[in-house]
Amino acid sequence: MNKIVDIRKPTKKKDNLPLYLEAALDILGVSGITVYIVDMPELSTQNYTFLGITEKLEMPDSYRLYLQPTATLPTKKTTICHEAIHIRQYHSGRLLVKDKKTLIFDGKEYKPPYDRNQPHEKEAWGGQNKLKKQVNEKIKKLQHR
Repeated sequence: MNKIVDIRKPTKKKDNLPLYLEAALDILGVSGITVYIVDMPELSTQNYTFLGITEKLEMPDSYRLYLQPTATLPTKKTTICHEAIHIRQYHSGRLLVKDKKTLIFDGKEYKPPYDRNQPHEKEAWGGQNKLKKQVNEKIKKLQHR
């Protein structure tokens, strides 16, 4: 069982993103963790605005998932699926943060800038849409019970 804590700034529209993340993690087989969903601070580099970032926290089995508050709901759902894959990478020990400038994925070090061609990102980009489809199907089944 996972604990999802939504500490984003409240909005008028209910988006059920914690349920979406819970379903994504369940499909990925990740359990026993806590994820804090927070609004992404203004963060961009050159021509790229980050839609989501996952941070492994010092507390065991705890993560912070930053989401871009101005993104559309479909984009947030895709981002959650992408970041859920990173959470699985962290939780399984395949992805580690060595220091502020170094990630280790499957035993190999990577330095910024991180891009789609690095293996941890290839895996997340390559799996996010399939996972999104699976999550949508799972939530649809849950709603029809």
